[in-house]
Amino acid sequence: MPEVDPEARQRLKQQSREFALTCAKASGVLAVAGGIMSILPNDQLKAAGRVASISAAMIGLLGSYYFVVAADPPRDDFDEVWITGATIDDASVPTEEPVRSLHLLAARHMQLSDACYALLTALERHDGAIAASDFNAAGVQADAVRQNANVCIELQDSIRGSMFTINETWNAVKQDFAIGFENASLGEVQAFYKECWGSPPDAPGAALNEVASGVSGAAEDVLEAFDPGAAHPILSETEIPEESESLFDDAFAIDLANLSGAMAALVLR
Repeated sequence: MPEVDPEARQRLKQQSREFALTCAKASGVLAVAGGIMSILPNDQLKAAGRVASISAAMIGLLGSYYFVVAADPPRDDFDEVWITGATIDDASVPTEEPVRSLHLLAARHMQLSDACYALLTALERHDGAIAASDFNAAGVQADAVRQNANVCIELQDSIRGSMFTINETWNAVKQDFAIGFENASLGEVQAFYKECWGSPPDAPGAALNEVASGVSGAAEDVLEAFDPGAAHPILSETEIPEESESLFDDAFAIDLANLSGAMAALVLR
């Protein structure tokens, strides 16, 4: 019967804490880039700015889920099993770059948030089953942990593979328009971000709806963060975040790889 490895669980908690902080930084930086692209005299880049802002929001949302993985209490509904089933409708993804890459980035982070949510739930149900001495249910939940972790790993690897393209896109925009974070207004970036995100689930922004409508099978409340403030770090900033060489730095890729490593070792057979 499968079992959750306590040592791998602790490694995952540590990696999740670190990645949550990395997500907050990346979300803020990407939100600024989205705000800048939205004011450029180019319709494709304006559209890219909208999906960049949604990507920023999805990264912040994902960070809030990983923060909860680091402090997950047991649940008593361990008779239920949830395996993530979120998928992207390829027909919903724009075909022109750079909108396509940024749209996929946002959609994949929404998928990953759902998979992380399902993984978190399975871990909490596993703990609840162990606490109740229901070892058959604990084995079932451990298998759910394994399946959800495998989906997380696949998506994390996919996101790592897309980072170079996103960074190259932003570098080209900066060079072509001689623009950077020094040209951004925090108030305007925050206002644009709010306009794109809206107030889901009842009133999502048009940009959010365009991305989210192409992701099916996700939990109904996946966009409702456990901690809304932590999920949208750009909104609590008092100044423009510091500009780095790349939108996604090495720390983001390293943290994703470390998470995948911890997840791969989560379940023993």
